[in-house]
Amino acid sequence: MTKMIRSHLVLISLATIVLAAGIGLGVFYTSNITQVAQTSPPLTQYPTPIVVTGEMTCLPKIGTGPQTLECAIGLQADDDNYYALRDLFEHDPDYSLSQTGIRVEVSGILIQEEMLGPDGNQYDIVGVISITSIKQL
Repeated sequence: MTKMIRSHLVLISLATIVLAAGIGLGVFYTSNITQVAQTSPPLTQYPTPIVVTGEMTCLPKIGTGPQTLECAIGLQADDDNYYALRDLFEHDPDYSLSQTGIRVEVSGILIQEEMLGPDGNQYDIVGVISITSIKQL
């Protein structure tokens, strides 16, 4: 009978160890999934095709602090949102569209990212358009 009790105790001990290991792995797995979900960007931050019309302008900075004298050329869309333009000079090598006040249509891929000026302050933009085409209207 003692052997039988010992074998049951061994089995109960092994079952407890396996159960504890399973719970530990479950907690580890769940916490890693939660961490990945919290650090992954929302679906809206993925690159998106876009066509925007508006006026070439100097991009504004965020906030009420001092506006420096540099002019980062970008697009103020007809809906009053501002966009930075990536690869502008590749599509406008003679700088004919890279002037304020010119109406254009820009096609490209919208990437929601921040843009900082040389002073380290952030521009007030919706995102950056990686240009595939630009034309004057």
